[in-house]
Amino acid sequence: MDNKAFDSQRIAEGYAKRPWLHKEVMKQIKKDCNIIQLKNGLDVGCGAGLSTKALKLLCSRVTGTDISSEMIIMCKKTYKDPSYTFYVSKAEETKIPIIPYEIITAAGVVNWVDKDLFLNNAEKILDNNGLIVEAGWAFKFKA
Repeated sequence: MDNKAFDSQRIAEGYAKRPWLHKEVMKQIKKDCNIIQLKNGLDVGCGAGLSTKALKLLCSRVTGTDISSEMIIMCKKTYKDPSYTFYVSKAEETKIPIIPYEIITAAGVVNWVDKDLFLNNAEKILDNNGLIVEAGWAFKFKA
């Protein structure tokens, strides 16, 4: 692929302007999983942060990760509230947080990563009763 044709900044800006449908998804997750309020959530493959913004409806603190530095730059420009954290990372290599995540969202990510490595990493960073939600499936870890 011609690297000049793939304009990461333009794509990040376009993602930031997409319709915000994520709120309705979070409402349904909240209802289906009987969630009142969580402390710490992770959005893997956060793109321009729309899904991270939606996850904030369930969590006091949220972290968004993406392999694209341009997407993370867009997130940091858009979401300046200190309850948001963003950093560049592969889904399989997310840093271990000080406070384990209670929920991990990964909208459309699992098909693009090594699923076994992703789940092994999730087990290290997720609370014992944490929840992983991905488009099409949900998985709850048990202690």
